[in-house]
Amino acid sequence: MHCTSFGLLLVVTTFQLLHLGSGADCKDSEKKLAKNFKIYEKKCLKIGYESTLAGCKSQGDPSQLSKKQKKKCDKINEKLGACEVTCEGEKTTQYTITHETGSGIYDGGSSEGYMFTIIGAKGETSPHDCPAARGKTEIGQCTIEDDADI
Repeated sequence: MHCTSFGLLLVVTTFQLLHLGSGADCKDSEKKLAKNFKIYEKKCLKIGYESTLAGCKSQGDPSQLSKKQKKKCDKINEKLGACEVTCEGEKTTQYTITHETGSGIYDGGSSEGYMFTIIGAKGETSPHDCPAARGKTEIGQCTIEDDADI
């Protein structure tokens, strides 16, 4: 039987190039933000509202908006802006994995082929190969990127 042991340290970095953000003035939950954003897309952007949110494009004629619709869209735009919501893409998180390979007789090995799945309270990442130094007593590190909200 071939066994490999190593210590593991995980550092998580979330990038805010995301669809749903979290600014300092944000008062809404992520669920509420998602709901407001769907309304914003359907009832504002698709009928011509000119957004101030990064990456959001109007799809209609702004002159067709009533004053009431514009006021409602302004209010949603302000709430989403306070939470740093953009239309620039999905949330991605980088996971930096640092490990120390053991010094036993069967420790150490190939620098590739070590699959990691990081599990959190809300779910898990997809499996990622973590190529890094894996010789006896070596400290290795790799960074993987995943869009899972775990």
